[in-house]
Amino acid sequence: MKHIIFAALTIIALTALGFKSSEATSLGVDPLFVEMGPTKTASIKILNGGDVEVPVEIIIYERIVDEYGVQTKREADDDFIVFPPQAVIPPSSVQNVRFQAINADNSRSKSYYITVKQIPIDLGDRPDGMYINVVFAFDAAVHIVPKGSKAAPTALEARPATILLEDGTTLPAVEIHIENRGNKYLYLQNYDYEVTGTDGTGQPVSHKNWTRDQIIETVPVILVTPGAKRSFKLPVPNDLTGGNLTVKMSKR
Repeated sequence: MKHIIFAALTIIALTALGFKSSEATSLGVDPLFVEMGPTKTASIKILNGGDVEVPVEIIIYERIVDEYGVQTKREADDDFIVFPPQAVIPPSSVQNVRFQAINADNSRSKSYYITVKQIPIDLGDRPDGMYINVVFAFDAAVHIVPKGSKAAPTALEARPATILLEDGTTLPAVEIHIENRGNKYLYLQNYDYEVTGTDGTGQPVSHKNWTRDQIIETVPVILVTPGAKRSFKLPVPNDLTGGNLTVKMSKR
């Protein structure tokens, strides 16, 4: 499964006055996905492949996703012990960061981002040329999962819909509504969806050939937390935009 499913690389700030390659940095985080028990300790590695030292800080956010896939991040540093919370990583070096949940919920899973954020460096006066100061942040997905937790996805309904493209045109689509009735998170691309209905002439039609990559590319946030409902759209052939739509889902 592609790492892009589980993590986001974001340029937080870009102060452009030019560029000087001798001061370039190359940061990475491994792994980008962690699943751990409420009492366990886990770790990630921050890799500095550049030629200058890089100061970083570790920030933890709880992931909150609403029914329509809008994700917000609640700062949750008090939910974890992190060591070290800040570090200066020398060139061509690796920094290990350990973390453990505090007073974790033993009844259901909770989802977080461990964000590794580069701390901006004051470049000062640079009379000899033009420079650039780029600040990176890496989000590694972390799930705290009590023993025995399970997702329980249930398909609720499907409706005709459209997907608005960047150029202003639209694609025929189906809006699928599901609910996670379990106590563990799930990812939408790990399930098959079969939508059936009738075409314009009243003949039965169905579609179920969405790949993992299609779902990931179409649905901005693929995480569904325990007890949550989700609504998301997937493209369909024109002949599936009629009435009487129903949906089934099954584990891939």
